[in-house]
Amino acid sequence: MPQFVITRGGKLYKEWVFPHADIMTIGRAPINTLVLPDRSQKVSRYHAAIVRAPGPEERYFIRDLGSLHGTKVGGETVYQRLLHKQDVIDIADYTLLYTARVTVERRGKTTAIAFGQKATYGSSADTDRRTEPHTDQRLLQALTLTPDRQDVVEELLRRARVVPTLTALLDGLMEPILHVLRARKGCVGLLETGQTDVFEIVSVRGFAPEQGEQIETTAGEEVCFELLRQGEPVHEDTTLLVPLLHQGDMLGFVCVDREPAASPFLLEDVEFLALLARLAMTQPRGNTPGEKKVQRTRATDEVLAWPMTLVGHSKQMQEVYRQINDAASTDVNVLILGETGTGKGVVARAIHERSARRKGPFVNVDLPNVPQTLAESELLGHKRGAFSDAKEDRAGHFERAHRGTIFLDEIGVLRRELQEKLLKPIAEKEITPLGSQRSMTVDVKVIAATNTDLGQAVAHGTFRADLYRRLNEYTFELPPLRERPEDIPLLACYFLDTYARQYNKRTRGFSHTAMQQLMRYPWPGNVGELESSIKAAVSTDKEVLFSWDVPATTRQTLPARERGKPKSVEEVEKAHIMEVLEFTRGNKTKAATILGYRTTQTLYNKLDTYGIPRNYGSPR
Repeated sequence: MPQFVITRGGKLYKEWVFPHADIMTIGRAPINTLVLPDRSQKVSRYHAAIVRAPGPEERYFIRDLGSLHGTKVGGETVYQRLLHKQDVIDIADYTLLYTARVTVERRGKTTAIAFGQKATYGSSADTDRRTEPHTDQRLLQALTLTPDRQDVVEELLRRARVVPTLTALLDGLMEPILHVLRARKGCVGLLETGQTDVFEIVSVRGFAPEQGEQIETTAGEEVCFELLRQGEPVHEDTTLLVPLLHQGDMLGFVCVDREPAASPFLLEDVEFLALLARLAMTQPRGNTPGEKKVQRTRATDEVLAWPMTLVGHSKQMQEVYRQINDAASTDVNVLILGETGTGKGVVARAIHERSARRKGPFVNVDLPNVPQTLAESELLGHKRGAFSDAKEDRAGHFERAHRGTIFLDEIGVLRRELQEKLLKPIAEKEITPLGSQRSMTVDVKVIAATNTDLGQAVAHGTFRADLYRRLNEYTFELPPLRERPEDIPLLACYFLDTYARQYNKRTRGFSHTAMQQLMRYPWPGNVGELESSIKAAVSTDKEVLFSWDVPATTRQTLPARERGKPKSVEEVEKAHIMEVLEFTRGNKTKAATILGYRTTQTLYNKLDTYGIPRNYGSPR
């Protein structure tokens, strides 16, 4: 699995391996998947999300969730960006290096890698590539940094700020690296210009390449180079090589070697050296003559397509996920309760997709839109001649759902006589089409949903008690959106990206003020209302949505200090200017363009008129 190597203030914070999830959130709030504590509050409560892209390849996007201070990839503020190996993400004072998790294998047949020249080997060099996993699996769980290893990491980060080249950085660290790894010799190799497998040794401790000494490995040269290119270390008992990668390309390697009779390197040694190599490649440095110049290429800003999944990380949604799995594990009837717009249909489909019936049909019946006079025929089917318009046999929804799932949405609207007709299909899975004298058995899982209190309806005599008991075999209620506002940033960005992609619009993000406005609004129409609002806002085709671009209803729930008499035109314009400057981080040229001013001087005049500091919005 991929991982982040996270530093803060120049010191290693931790390594964080991605969990098996489609969506992961990052922020300072404890509910996030990756929590980044920050008393200064530069990290927003819900700052960004990592989203697994659909498809056969394991690819991830990072998505800003309308944070105040922004999310940077490679020093550039982004709305969303496809991540590549060795990408560096800046979130406030945290730096996150995106990389592959270290894996270690042993390989057969001994050979050697020569310094600075190609070596010739027999065909047996890579004929046996069977692997034997390392036996100490516990060390794969976490990286253990002893105090002396922590000192080396901190020394690397300190030196990176003052030394100009990668060679100088690693050369100065070779002695402490050898000391903590109890190795007798080490070296750094960089690819020669224009070559794919010829290395120039630029830092040596203990090796004697001028005397023909070679790096002994148990993999052929070609196999060894291929492993390094793939970002994997070469670990052969007392010899260890890790790659130096930039934007997924191998630029070189670091090698350490112990005495042949010494104890072999452990996985924690492999991970430690790999960590140093990754950190070394992500520290900003200049270039000096004679050293390979690294050109950073901008990652392709591909459009984010979210996976087909439920969106939300709140405690309430975590409970919903548990209940979905429970409901999918058996064939009992399921009753989903919840206000209009809470996503009962989405949850019903999720139950079907997680059940043993997922290969069968999912039939969604929107009961409020089924004419009452045709409801029995629509649900149970009919035979030719059953009524005047029945010109041929027709299967009903229950029969079409055979070996799958039928979802009866808003079942509380059914009139009482039709409830009696549905009792046998739901209780005994047996239907009798209109005009037929014979019954048939259908194999269906029944999921029903309602926004009404069926218990009260039973008490008032408008809903059959026996049908209610049959539907109520497994029941749970979906929380309204106002009770889980922490899910709003994820949902808002999900709908924005979905409709921008669907309608080919350029809208890509929210200002922080707009996102806070969305989070304050109680959303009486729940997720459905939020979706409609974002869909309408995206149709304006603006690059970023500000507070005045989202529905006017959301502006009715301002903080107490902002309530009172209606604002004047000047007050509205001042608020707009301040919001745009916060978004542009004080960039006056960009702010003037967004605000529609012809010149930057117009913006400066407005700042002076409204008493707004000229450095407003600039990073502090």
